Amino acid sequence: MFPPGAYSHLLNDETASRFFLSRSSAVDLSAFDDGQVVDVRGILLNDPQSAQPILEVTEVELAPEPEPVTATFELTVEGRPPPQTTFFGVASELGFGTGGTSAQLTDPDGDEVYTGFAQVPQGRQRGIFMEQGKGVRENPFGFRFPREPRSVIKDFGLVTFDGDKTFSTSVSFGQAPLKSGGSPKSLPNTGGPPHLLSILLSAAGALLVGGGMVTRRVRR
Repeated sequence: MFPPGAYSHLLNDETASRFFLSRSSAVDLSAFDDGQVVDVRGILLNDPQSAQPILEVTEVELAPEPEPVTATFELTVEGRPPPQTTFFGVASELGFGTGGTSAQLTDPDGDEVYTGFAQVPQGRQRGIFMEQGKGVRENPFGFRFPREPRSVIKDFGLVTFDGDKTFSTSVSFGQAPLKSGGSPKSLPNTGGPPHLLSILLSAAGALLVGGGMVTRRVRR
């Protein structure tokens, strides 16, 4: 038996863009890795001691991995960037899983359009943005991102990848006016890639009390 209002994990239903507080006396939810994609069956409980409904999980199955699609990033750079400036396109996984990916944007033909490509599982949601920094870092999970000082060039928000998608914007250095990208916005010093977009941080943080994230789909 669980005490009133108790839950052990936070589940993210990507199909409905919704979080679930969850617990289970039938399944060991801690046996699944954070960010692992699973199909979940359970019963929603309206616990008066909890501000949110709690999903009592009765069954968990590993979900098949969908085919990847491509996120294409195109950044038009006006003027001359400072030395060692780097640009990245990021597809950040919702929550704190390890499914995010990034692509360093390059301009091999010198036409001032920097491009890069990232693979995203079809049907999944990712927070999409472009950022700039100085040089390149890599965390222990192989995620590459710019060194400080880092700033967001443009945040495209949360995107569902039902197919290949292209994201374009521009940034200016010197006297040229900024286009749609606007002035770069400061990025907090996290020491690694941001795994949760700012537009979702306040809502998700209120739910992220303990445990891990183990699901992307919930079936009742």
